[in-house]
Amino acid sequence: MIPPIPEQYRKRIEELTLADDIGFMRGFDGSIEGTEHLVRTLTGRDDITVISVQAQKHLSSIYSHSVILGIYAEGKNGEQIDMEMQRFPGDSGGLCSRMGRYMAFLQLAALGKGE
Repeated sequence: MIPPIPEQYRKRIEELTLADDIGFMRGFDGSIEGTEHLVRTLTGRDDITVISVQAQKHLSSIYSHSVILGIYAEGKNGEQIDMEMQRFPGDSGGLCSRMGRYMAFLQLAALGKGE
């Protein structure tokens, strides 16, 4: 039997949308069709074919901070796709730094040993 959800959480759950980080992750985790549609819409490219989708993909590093990607997808032609949901007011300097770090991790992960 599933225990009842406390009222304080029930209201928050009912209000979740794809614009919320948790709703975003739940909405796209494992959803190849939905992820492919969003990626094609945002990039304006209809040649991207998504073959796998994983929410909260962890990329670790022994040299610096590890990163956790919101939605990580792979395309059939080897594309690595990272989708992040960010909603916060104010300075975006931290966001720009974080996105640069995420891109660097993806580039490193694409290289083979010794490349």
